[in-house]
Amino acid sequence: MAKIKIIFLLTLLTLLIPLSTKASEYCHLHLVNYAHPTPLSEIKKRYEAYDLTDGNLTQKIEFNTEYSEDNCSIGSYALEVMITNSLGYTTTKHDIILVRDFISPKISSSANEIIIDISKEFDINTIYQYLTIEDNLDDISDNIVIEGLEAIFDEVGRYSLKCYVIDSSTNKSNVIELNILAIKTITEHLISDSLNVNSTTLTKEEIIKLFIENFEVPNGYEEIKIISNYFEATDDGIYPATIHFIFSDGISEQYTFKIELKTAQETTNYLQLYWFAGAAVILLIIGIIIYRKRR
Repeated sequence: MAKIKIIFLLTLLTLLIPLSTKASEYCHLHLVNYAHPTPLSEIKKRYEAYDLTDGNLTQKIEFNTEYSEDNCSIGSYALEVMITNSLGYTTTKHDIILVRDFISPKISSSANEIIIDISKEFDINTIYQYLTIEDNLDDISDNIVIEGLEAIFDEVGRYSLKCYVIDSSTNKSNVIELNILAIKTITEHLISDSLNVNSTTLTKEEIIKLFIENFEVPNGYEEIKIISNYFEATDDGIYPATIHFIFSDGISEQYTFKIELKTAQETTNYLQLYWFAGAAVILLIIGIIIYRKRR
């Protein structure tokens, strides 16, 4: 009787063994690269089934999953692996197919230094407008991480902050350094007159020089900073600008004005002139011919 029980218990023992050494031996997690999805047929080859009664049952393994290499998304898919022997006993395993992206995003900044006025309500776009994020899949602008940002609101000065971004597969981008100049504005001036320029190639230093030459400015400042989208301009137009005259204690006097860009020159339509001149000559010749015939 004891011998029958032993045989019966052994008959119930069915083994499902993942062949891939890349998959965890304990959680049976199959990692799939989103850029090059592993065919489900290849994942199935990682399993073998043995039974003491029926022997090798690998060809009879049943798989149930919503994963498909032709239409998969970032995330996890349940994989049910099931085998039944000739006596009707079934062993079931529940594994996971995890699809993820293995390409890290990239982040960069177009600003050498970013000015933040701590006397005003902070807008994160003050920093974000200078950042460029590249990711092969998603818009991950909401995943930007700036370490130490809270510290800049305590007092004026210069700060160096670390910045990076993380994508939906937890890939971390390169880390960049953001140079922040925290100032406090005590006086604001609104200038109604525009600063007229005729070139898109003027530097910040040249615009500042023109501003000082055309408008009244304070004395005793230590440095000058200008912010304007004019420096990215390619077309004629009016571009808002702000100049900060910063003193040694970090206090700033702010001047808001407009840069009016006019590069287009009125050109004469010579083709049209030639047409009129030619027509006039023809009419003159016709007139001369008619005149001579009448004589």
